Amino acid sequence: MNAVAQAPVAIQVAQDSPVSALRGRLEELMRLVLTLPAEAYGARTSRTSGSIGEHVRHVLDHISSFVAACPSAVLSYDHRTRGTAVETEPSAAIREMMRLAAALESWD
Repeated sequence: MNAVAQAPVAIQVAQDSPVSALRGRLEELMRLVLTLPAEAYGARTSRTSGSIGEHVRHVLDHISSFVAACPSAVLSYDHRTRGTAVETEPSAAIREMMRLAAALESWD
């Protein structure tokens, strides 16, 4: 295990707004993904329902749907794309997290 993964993580709960809290959790997820080897990120085992990358993609899909939603429309999480680079490449996940964090900046 590398030294970064062993370091304690200080979790700060944003009190400003739900969007600030969401940005904070997105930053925590980014720090976690940065600590994982690529092979661990995309690995599937028989004991889980998907790889870490597939779960990260699922979370990012929901944030992306939220960011792209029209305020006057019903928010739907039903239209998501599976099998993307975010599921297998930590760098693609980091880029998507950075895009979403920037998009959430405009909500505050």
